[in-house]
Amino acid sequence: MPTKTPNLDLYKVNGETDGNDTFNVDVVLNDNWDKIDAAVGNIKVDIPDASLTEKGIVQLSNVTSGTRENVAVTEKAVSDAALQAKSYTDQQISLVTETGIPKLVSYPLLVTATVDNQKVFEIPLDLFDANTDTLLVAINRAVLDSTQYTVTNTVRNEAGEVTQRAKITLLSGVASTSEVTMVVLKNVPIGPDGSINGAVLAANSVPINRVTGLEEALNNITRWGAL
Repeated sequence: MPTKTPNLDLYKVNGETDGNDTFNVDVVLNDNWDKIDAAVGNIKVDIPDASLTEKGIVQLSNVTSGTRENVAVTEKAVSDAALQAKSYTDQQISLVTETGIPKLVSYPLLVTATVDNQKVFEIPLDLFDANTDTLLVAINRAVLDSTQYTVTNTVRNEAGEVTQRAKITLLSGVASTSEVTMVVLKNVPIGPDGSINGAVLAANSVPINRVTGLEEALNNITRWGAL
């Protein structure tokens, strides 16, 4: 004897008792298909996009420097952001002594003008920070003072990743192939009068042979003391 399904009332043939009955295509197949189609058509999927105030569908993202508020970060994105932050922190820690006094670390850099009258040059150092570092600039070995150029600071995202390196802009352009030499003194801020505060230098961070005349002066003091 045939039966009906409990939800959609679909016609079911009993293979043990109805095997000799005439196969009715409309009853056994077509009517069932119509019921299924009608039931599926009545299902409405109307889930809104998620927002800060409403639950809903949300897209996943691996971006660690975005500003969108309608996507969800993945486990990979969180891990990448943590690694970037740790890398930047480790770099900064490496520039400080155990007593917390900044080390004197210098970075000599050389870039070459690629076009005539070039004024803008990138500082090829991700660690550069115009707020705490001193920058010395020379063009073809002629040293410039700070009034002959301006500095655009390094730009970082929330994770500490560099999105744009610092740049210098010369007041006067230079010829193609001119050599622009830069020296970055890390964590050595320069005063408004152009002086460097020696209090920021860690003990034993400056090799004696790097300070002009100091070794000779110390030798003279030693000789005088022996007299």
